[in-house]
Amino acid sequence: MDDQFDNIISGMSSKYRGQFDLMERIRKCYIMSPRDESLRIAVSNWILANMSARHAPNPEGCLLGVVGGAGAGKSTSIIRTINWAIEEKLLLRDSILFVNAPHPCTQKQLALTILAELGYPLKRDIREGDAWRLAKEHLVMNSVRYL
Repeated sequence: MDDQFDNIISGMSSKYRGQFDLMERIRKCYIMSPRDESLRIAVSNWILANMSARHAPNPEGCLLGVVGGAGAGKSTSIIRTINWAIEEKLLLRDSILFVNAPHPCTQKQLALTILAELGYPLKRDIREGDAWRLAKEHLVMNSVRYL
């Protein structure tokens, strides 16, 4: 497939090749938007809420959801914002676990995905309740505060 693509590119006139090269440069750029600042504020508040909840008598986590259509840039924005929070020392890299939820995603599938990312050997089928219990235990054992 790459050979076919390379043949198309090499056969372009200089006018179209220039346009193609410009589009490739633009595609590789990331242009900040007001949504990025909103996400930074939301992530900062999320981190602070989790930090204060951690010392409560019954610590509970907080959820931050980012929703949008396919290709809207959710994953890119989240990764960029989390990296910003790490650079700003709001977050330790070891305290966060990134998972890509399978589609469609059931609660059991999500728990199994979390366990797999934490390195738990999945050798047999696990009931949903057991999967969540193990996921919670392994998140704590691995000092993961943000998922």
